[in-house]
Amino acid sequence: MKSIAEECIEYRALHGLTQKQFADNLGICRATLVYIENERRKPSKYTESLIRMYIRGERPQGTH
Repeated sequence: MKSIAEECIEYRALHGLTQKQFADNLGICRATLVYIENERRKPSKYTESLIRMYIRGERPQGTH
């Protein structure tokens, strides 16, 4: 199973998104995404769930 960091990086590359664009789409700050992608911080369960849902194509209420 891929780490959440690997999934974020792969998704952004596949869709041509910057960290800022992806973070904005998720409704989190860019700094949080940077920490997650660099594996310097483990996301909260909520944030990890939000990211995984977004990557699967599910758009939780309040995201783009």
